[in-house]
Amino acid sequence: MPQELVIILAVLIGAIWLLVKLGQGIANVMDSVTKDYNEAAARRKENRYVKGRDRLRQYVHALIPNELDRFEKKFEVTRIEFEQAQSLTNWVAHPPAWRKEEFQPLAPPRKRGGSGEMCIDDIDIILSPTSDSSTWLAKESEIISRQCRYPSAPPAGNPDKITVFPTLSADPKTAAFEFDAAQVREKDVVRYFSDEQTGVLKYNDRRADLIAKMASLNSAIEEWNKQNRIAWERYAEQSKQMQDAELLSFQSASDLYMKACREEKSNFKRLLEGYKKREKQSVVERLNYVLDRIKLPGTVPHTWDIDFDDEQHIAVIDIGLPDVVHQPPSKIVILKSGAVKKPLNQTERKVFVYRVGPLHSRCLASETNG
Repeated sequence: MPQELVIILAVLIGAIWLLVKLGQGIANVMDSVTKDYNEAAARRKENRYVKGRDRLRQYVHALIPNELDRFEKKFEVTRIEFEQAQSLTNWVAHPPAWRKEEFQPLAPPRKRGGSGEMCIDDIDIILSPTSDSSTWLAKESEIISRQCRYPSAPPAGNPDKITVFPTLSADPKTAAFEFDAAQVREKDVVRYFSDEQTGVLKYNDRRADLIAKMASLNSAIEEWNKQNRIAWERYAEQSKQMQDAELLSFQSASDLYMKACREEKSNFKRLLEGYKKREKQSVVERLNYVLDRIKLPGTVPHTWDIDFDDEQHIAVIDIGLPDVVHQPPSKIVILKSGAVKKPLNQTERKVFVYRVGPLHSRCLASETNG
């Protein structure tokens, strides 16, 4: 009996296992059939959708221009440039620049007393011919022939020009969605062409937003241009006032300069004419200038006294000479160790003392002959 029960249980378990496997196989087959059916149904549905869309496409038109990206970039560039113009524009008037020159009259003759230890080389300096440009005759000629023009240029006002900031001008095209109502029903439009409708609406909304921003920016630009014009006109007026004031100052400085120049020119012209007429005061004064222009070593005194004989028309000039007795002259001797200053020997000193006076007078005579 127990063996029969075991056999029955084994048969029962095997039957159940077979039923389970059979059920699983049937389920798999059903799933596969269902999946294939669903896929086929989806393909049929998609095909019907595509065919229906393709059939109606000729009656539906969606136009979405490609302009907003370029317009938005142009808007941003204009906005940034406008902000820069606002921050950099500052109308501040400044007076025009010019250089004020004061007339420098010729200094009066100056004498230099005292003398130092003369060197024998100073004779060469005394004997060196004076260049024509440094003589009083050259200086006197230059003064008398002056044109007496003010050396500085008058102040020239050049105020900055105003530039109107341009407004932004653009009119991007509108996106459009159209369909033939006689051929396409409303529900078919919604079913087949909702993406196009949505794209058109989004484009037009973006376009409207950019146009509103452009209008706001243009309004700000126009208001700023108006206020900037007012500020510039005030700046231009202030610049004009400053220029007029500087022109008056320039004219005053120019008049003073040319007046002093003409007076000096007239004085020296009159002095030369008096000198030629042998008028004592003019002769003495002009010879003072002549002697003042003579270049002498620092060891030689630059002093003189002048008298003029009206009857004989002779000028007597007493010229200061170096004191070679109490300040003996020296000489420079080149040795192996270098240059050495030594006193003159008896012969050299005798020659020097006898030559310095005539040499000095000879130099002065060459100058006064002018």
